[in-house]
Amino acid sequence: MTLNAALQTLVDELKTEYHRSQFESVFKRRTKHLSGPDKLKVKMAITELAKPALGVVDLRKKVPYEVFPYSFQGRTHYFDSRAQQLFEKGLKAYKGVFTEDTKQQILALRNQYTHELTASNTQATSLDSFIAGHPYSRREERMNFVSPISFTLADGQSFTATSVDISTNGLQIKVESSEQIKSLLFAQLEVCFSGIAENFVVSSKPCVQYRVVAVQSSEPYVYLRLKRLETDDNNAFRTFIDELINQYKHRYKVNIDHSLQRVKARGYEALWASAYGGLKIVLPDDKPTCCVLATETNRTLLNSWQKHATDTLAQLMEMAWVKQSVDELKAERKQSRRQLCFFRLSLPLNKRWHEYIVPVAELSKEAGWLGSLFALKQAGYPVQIYEITLTHDAKRQAVFAELQKLPLPFVNDTNVEKLALSKLKPYQLEDPSLRKVSVIESDESTLSVQFSNALSNALFVHKDGGKWQPKVAGLMPFSEGLPAPFKDAGFWLSDSDKVLGGRQLQRQIIDALKRTKDPSDLPTIVVLRVSHFPGKETVIGRSLKTYKTFNEAAEYVNFLKDDGQILALHIHGSCCEANLSDAVRNELSYISRYLPHRAKEFEAEFLQCKAVITVSDVTQSLIHLSSLVQQPKSVLKQAN
Repeated sequence: MTLNAALQTLVDELKTEYHRSQFESVFKRRTKHLSGPDKLKVKMAITELAKPALGVVDLRKKVPYEVFPYSFQGRTHYFDSRAQQLFEKGLKAYKGVFTEDTKQQILALRNQYTHELTASNTQATSLDSFIAGHPYSRREERMNFVSPISFTLADGQSFTATSVDISTNGLQIKVESSEQIKSLLFAQLEVCFSGIAENFVVSSKPCVQYRVVAVQSSEPYVYLRLKRLETDDNNAFRTFIDELINQYKHRYKVNIDHSLQRVKARGYEALWASAYGGLKIVLPDDKPTCCVLATETNRTLLNSWQKHATDTLAQLMEMAWVKQSVDELKAERKQSRRQLCFFRLSLPLNKRWHEYIVPVAELSKEAGWLGSLFALKQAGYPVQIYEITLTHDAKRQAVFAELQKLPLPFVNDTNVEKLALSKLKPYQLEDPSLRKVSVIESDESTLSVQFSNALSNALFVHKDGGKWQPKVAGLMPFSEGLPAPFKDAGFWLSDSDKVLGGRQLQRQIIDALKRTKDPSDLPTIVVLRVSHFPGKETVIGRSLKTYKTFNEAAEYVNFLKDDGQILALHIHGSCCEANLSDAVRNELSYISRYLPHRAKEFEAEFLQCKAVITVSDVTQSLIHLSSLVQQPKSVLKQAN
């Protein structure tokens, strides 16, 4: 049945009322202006959408994400996370009834997944990616070797499986999927190589003790990565595997995917380290040293923090509101992060510069702060808005932080008198820090420190002919604390312009990169409105540079926040000259021994990288700043 736009809007508004007792009265009131045939059309459309759905929804093998069983009223559906959200949203809207409307939305989601996969396979804009700081540490030669095996758990249960690849101390196997198999992470197994025993002469027992170090689900199978236990004493079979790999690796091929991924990550991480415009800070739990990583790109920012006192960064990390966030991070079971926003200003008093740090949370407690701070800025005093993003790594026992300036309009609509200095007194940095600040030059030896806890993402822009476009993405090594839209990596990485706010904004950013080698001209904040409707996901972005005053920009952010889901991204672009270090070239030469064409392809593509765009989430900071314009705009009176 085809309805015009007005009738379709009426159906969308009334369909969720169908299972409520007052539906008939609401329907009569809302459709009293319609003719009899139109009323019938609307009623039929609503009845069709709101009727209980028959059968179950099974997304296994139909979507590119993990699918799990979901029981409802005696039936078992198979959903991924987004389908489950649609299902539960439908239950809430339709008074606990699984309706045909909800079912069609989930099926539309399945079709949209298919479209995304097709598009990502055909579009040149699809991005390759790597996880920043991920070790990719499997350095042994792995031989692709498919052979039947069996393994036994500690409780005596036995399973059959198939080997995928094998190395001296490692093994990857493929097992039919089950909940028990998926829960075997860190379990100890005894693996019997039954296929090898049938096809080769083995003088020792073909059984080895392994531990499961990784579990990857890919329905209908689960892939287990195993590492040989150090206590395993079957040395004879270890020698046999070494000889097998050495004699047959040219026949079965050595799997070098991890080696190539490691080379790629190390090469791009080196580019990212030199191009990042913010400050990376490491604060060990048990050492009195605050380590700051320095590059040519962030040297100006670092110098501004050390201009009047060398320990200003250490004093920042010791402030009570920073320590409180760190304590909260330490208490969480999963590694997450916090965004803290603050104003920093410097005032010359009695021939001496005084530093003040005012957290935005304090500004919201009393009206008038914002205008006064902007007035100081307009008067020529150093006033700047910063964000510091924090996480705590329990394994490394250290706090990792990224500090960056927020490029916002420093003009306010409200004229106020000077800020009373007595109000600033509680926020003055006075006592020298007990911690020392150690500036470490960013180079190849510090890459593991810089990216083991990366708190931002990056896009690497390559030159293909005369066209510049992002081809590779560097991603954070953990997901907790990310904005919800970023957790759907496929949605964001299928088209890089979605991350940057649309094709027009992406073109403006890349055009700016082409014109200048000065990274200070490029930082900007882009605010994105994200809409998640099945088959109609959209991203609309706008740069805050287009606003002349802070109040205008804040009103825009508040409008989008009230209208729906938003993201605020700090975009920092920097041109770079791609060069492979000696260490990376040595690893690339190892790959060339087996797959020379893959090594040449990677090197040629890498050397085409012309710029790095760092993408940092500043959503919470911008929302907190924007909320300040809603405070009563009273004038602060100057103190005596």
